[in-house]
Formats: sequence, structure tokens, C-alpha cells
Amino acid sequence: MFFDSIADGVLILTYWRFWATVAGAGILSISPFLLLGILTYRSEIASSAAGCLLAPFLMLWAPLVLTTMLIVLAPLMIFRIDEISLRFAFLFSYWDIAKIILSGLVAMFAVAVIPIVGRIGTLPLFSQAAAVLATILLIVSRGQAEVWPGFLTGAGLAVVGSIVATAIFYVVMLPFAALSIVANEAASFLIAQPLGLIPAAVPVCIYAGWLRQANGL
Repeated sequence: MFFDSIADGVLILTYWRFWATVAGAGILSISPFLLLGILTYRSEIASSAAGCLLAPFLMLWAPLVLTTMLIVLAPLMIFRIDEISLRFAFLFSYWDIAKIILSGLVAMFAVAVIPIVGRIGTLPLFSQAAAVLATILLIVSRGQAEVWPGFLTGAGLAVVGSIVATAIFYVVMLPFAALSIVANEAASFLIAQPLGLIPAAVPVCIYAGWLRQANGL
């Protein structure tokens, strides 16, 4: 099942809708910071005031965007329904949505505060994404799903996912490096944001592959 999980997870990466959604979420996650940048250009005082008022919102904005992205992608990642739509979110109650959001935030902050481990690249981001997918499947299955692969299997999937993510990242970075030479700084920044999600997106896909294999989906 280990290698089947990897193959199933990598298959998600072949769907253009997956990458389009990831790219959109990457750009959307930095939109408040772009707004603050515009305010800074116009007025430093207005930027400082907006930064103070929006500080709590800015801390939660990117995690909320990621959670929304995963709810949209869940039919594709878990149930292999080749459709990207917000309609899936309307199947959940408000309490279900709250549990999905809270599970991701708790997982992310729990990993982030661990010394050394919390500083490992995109591990907090991966932890949040995995918790969100697991919670979605548990809600849909009414608590009957298997969501914990075990330490050794989980570590193995994480290592393989990191290797695949690194390979994809550097392959994608080659044309981006060439593009950044001719593009202006703002365009390069916007393009780089979705690329920064690749190290977390690939291991999450492999975890989703394991969820499918472990639960016979």
C-alpha cells in the first residue's frame, strides 16, 4: 500500500485544476500584503495604521485561504472527482466548517512551536493541510475513516514527498529563473508565490493518496 499511496498521490499532480487552484490560492494569500504595499507607497502613516489594525487578520488570512483551497480540492484529492467547485463546502454545517478550520490551525501552531521541528521549511503548512484533509474525511465518513498512517509509514511518505517536491520545484524554477531576468520585480514576486507552495503541496497529495488507499476510496 506504501507505493500505491505514492502513485495515487503523484497522480493528483497531473490534474491542471489542482495547479490552477494552488496558484490562485498562492496569489490570494499575499493579496493583503500587496494592498499594504500600495498603501505604503501612497502614505506611510496610512500603511502603519492599517498594519496595526489588520495584524490579527493577516496572521490568519493565509491559513484560511489554504483551508478554503483544500475544501475546494477535496473532491479531487480524496474522491478523485475531476471538478473544482465551492459547492462541496455547502455540504458541511457551520460547525463542520469550524472544526475543519480549527483542526488545521491547531495542527499548524502545534508544530510551529516545537523547537527545531517547527523551523523545518513548510512542515507547519503541511501539518495544517494534512489535518484539514483528515478532518474533512472524518466528517464525510462520520468518524469511520482511517487517517493516521503510523509513524514509520508517515515518515516514509514524508521523505518521498519531500524528494518529489524538491525535484518538481527545481524543474519549475529553471524557466522561472529565466523569466525573472526579463520580468519586473512585481511580476517575479507574484509568480514566485505559487511556487513556494510546491514543497508543501506535493507531500499533502501523497498523504491524500494514502487516505484513498487506506480507506478503499
